[in-house]
Amino acid sequence: MSYSQFSEYIKSCGVPRTEAEGGEIALTKADALKAVELLSDSELGILGGDVYELESDGYFRPTYDNWYCNKDDLPSSQFVRLSHEKAIQYLQNYKEADGLNIRYVLVVDA
Repeated sequence: MSYSQFSEYIKSCGVPRTEAEGGEIALTKADALKAVELLSDSELGILGGDVYELESDGYFRPTYDNWYCNKDDLPSSQFVRLSHEKAIQYLQNYKEADGLNIRYVLVVDA
């Protein structure tokens, strides 16, 4: 999957976090996991991600939870695989409190 295809996917199911053109798109956990899966056949790594609570008035309140994956001196293919594994692990293990509308923003190494 190309970055433009990935971008179209997240735009179709996510919510823009800001009004800025090309700004961050916030996804539900299920959609974020699907987005990572869609990247599995690409050469695009995931540098990390941020977690927000989407409030009823549309404001994205930061939870200050996040994850990251350093490229270090890893070969590109190894970084991509590792970054996808870390993203999936973080998303699957993140405990969403009842009653909160949690959204995730992926930071892709495009």
